[in-house]
Amino acid sequence: GLLVLDEPHVGILPLTVETRGDGQTISAPTGFCVVTAGNATVTLSSPTAGKELSVKLSASVGYVTLNAAGGTTVENGNSILLESTGSAVQLIGQDTQSWWVV
Repeated sequence: GLLVLDEPHVGILPLTVETRGDGQTISAPTGFCVVTAGNATVTLSSPTAGKELSVKLSASVGYVTLNAAGGTTVENGNSILLESTGSAVQLIGQDTQSWWVV
């Protein structure tokens, strides 16, 4: 059968968006980050369980290395690479130690 909940619509909270360049760190509350410089290194914020983070390389030609914050990993390693302009990755935190690519 169909279950209908008689509750007011809460809505969806807006996504926190920021831009980052070479040598910068993505802020903890950010859900979407645009990296504006190619051939750059950007550090991910620390993961938390269930946190989603999308990162896109835009506005430049080149690559970006996304480094895991100290004491954390991304795909069991220290970094991942976005290889070309327009490439993107969506990550989800497993806990306070691990980011995984979705």
